[in-house]
Amino acid sequence: MKKLLSMTLTLALILQIFTVNSIVTADAKVPTKEEIKGVWYLQYEDEGTQEYWSPEIFEILEDGKFYRYDPLEKKSYIEEEKKQCDTYTYDETKGKLIFSFKDFQGNPNDEKQKWRFEKSAIEGIYKVYYDDEKKPTFLASKDYKLLGSQFKSYKKSVPYLKEKVDKNGFYIKNGVLKRYLGNKKTVKIPKKVKAIAAGAFERVPGYNNPKTKKIIVPGTCKTIKKEAFIFSGIKNIVLKEGVKTLGKRCFADTYWKKVYLPKSLKKIGSQILATEEGLTKTKIYVYRGSKADKYFKKNKNKPYGNYKIKYRK
Repeated sequence: MKKLLSMTLTLALILQIFTVNSIVTADAKVPTKEEIKGVWYLQYEDEGTQEYWSPEIFEILEDGKFYRYDPLEKKSYIEEEKKQCDTYTYDETKGKLIFSFKDFQGNPNDEKQKWRFEKSAIEGIYKVYYDDEKKPTFLASKDYKLLGSQFKSYKKSVPYLKEKVDKNGFYIKNGVLKRYLGNKKTVKIPKKVKAIAAGAFERVPGYNNPKTKKIIVPGTCKTIKKEAFIFSGIKNIVLKEGVKTLGKRCFADTYWKKVYLPKSLKKIGSQILATEEGLTKTKIYVYRGSKADKYFKKNKNKPYGNYKIKYRK
């Protein structure tokens, strides 16, 4: 009888230890209530079709509230946004975070979002499952650079490139101008630049200065790649003799005042001056009989909007 009682107690003790260990193991896979608080960065886990690094940013507070942040400025959205994204509850046994939303007047509505956090194999990186999906929707971390290290697009992002630019705002690699993030009104491209990469002058609020109004490209720069100046906000550009290739849409969606094109051009891609709303009183300077002159005489290459072709001497 004593032997049976002893065996029963031993079995009960083993079972208790196993149960406790199981709970600890389960809990270890998700953030605690304390760990869930703070600023989080989330990027879609499936990056297959994503060209740009643009993580969601939000902050979980102690009082059951959370705020979304502007991904570029890393500041809270306007007051109306704060009211809209209002409260949360968190179940640390399952890693479930439930957001409740309000409308712009601050009144509760029925919209809710459910996220489940689970630790990944990498310390500091979490998998986030949306609405009980079987595959993770996001990767999340409180460490911006650590999260970025998991995505190829991070190395193309402005936050990453901002650390690479020189004192004049240029990021040049192997003769290619990858990004300009300076603040000069007139920018002279360095002569060591052989090509200007796609998106090199695309304007991103909070990073490149809107004061830049004129670009001078030296003849040593042979190629301007597709969409190099897309959405740049720049008004004037001068290409010196020696530039040979203009990529597709290289000056697109920028409302230029003056564009100077050289005789040296050999190849010009399609829609180089395409815009959504049309050019306004743009002057395009070309040499009579040049590649650029012949390019704009074809209907398919003519920009939309109000512009004039001016002949250079």
